[in-house]
Amino acid sequence: MAGSIKLILFFAYPGQFSISKRVKFHLTKTVLDDFGTGYSSLGVLNDLPIHTIKLDKKFIDKINQDSDKYMVEAIIQLAHKLKMSVVAEGLETEEQVEQFQKLNCDYAQGFYYFKPLTTTEIENLLL
Repeated sequence: MAGSIKLILFFAYPGQFSISKRVKFHLTKTVLDDFGTGYSSLGVLNDLPIHTIKLDKKFIDKINQDSDKYMVEAIIQLAHKLKMSVVAEGLETEEQVEQFQKLNCDYAQGFYYFKPLTTTEIENLLL
């Protein structure tokens, strides 16, 4: 639909989970933010109508360590088996981008692509 706006909700702690059931039919996508830390755990993947998980930056920062790389690889594979997409947040180097591409991560965000922008700077990019 031309001109439509997609609504994305980020769930970060249990108090927010109750709203997911009331709004799930009105959302385009739901995203579980900071996956792998705090309250964002494996246990919520089947409890919430989640379409995408965002890997916490702590995984990105330690991607060169084998144990963390294996964990990230397993999380991405699990998400894909559950028909979810994965976002790597906080990518800052070309090496990180290449590593997450090799792991079949669906999306990426971070300073490698853009530093935070003002509203005016975003408008200028889109025009």
